[in-house]
Amino acid sequence: TGLKLTGGSADNEVDVTIGLGAASVTTIAGDLAVGGDTVTFESANADDPHVVIKNTHNSTDNGARLDFNKLRADDAVEQGMNLGEIWFTGQDNAQNAQDYAYIVGEIDVGTNGQESGAIKMGVANHDGDLRNGLTATGGSVNDEVDVIIGNGAASLTTVVGTLTMGSTATLNNTGILQT
Repeated sequence: TGLKLTGGSADNEVDVTIGLGAASVTTIAGDLAVGGDTVTFESANADDPHVVIKNTHNSTDNGARLDFNKLRADDAVEQGMNLGEIWFTGQDNAQNAQDYAYIVGEIDVGTNGQESGAIKMGVANHDGDLRNGLTATGGSVNDEVDVIIGNGAASLTTVVGTLTMGSTATLNNTGILQT
């Protein structure tokens, strides 16, 4: 059957199966609200699961969106509060779970009229500890964004091509500083 409802093993539980086989397509017209804490997409196929977010509107300024909303029940706002996180986890050669990379969006300043955010991208370094490799933070004045590249004095930052500093100085790919 394409639709199966089964009484669950706990009070107020109903298990639902939709579709019949892997070739089935389930279409939902309208909005889908999913309750619960975790949604898992799982596949044993190469390059799957594959999640597509598609926008077909004929405009230039509107695209598909993935929104992360952190709206605390107590309405409190804190500096450094994570708003959304994307984690990249795999295994080491002993099959231990290991976080290898992340992207985190957070609040830098939450004061009304002075709001600024930060986005941090990091990776596991030599011993598996996670460190920020790229941090962009809203500055202390309007239209300013501060960026930190690398982590620690041993970090190597490579610029392929020409590095332009402001509007007057460039460091070309032969190492010559020009003003």
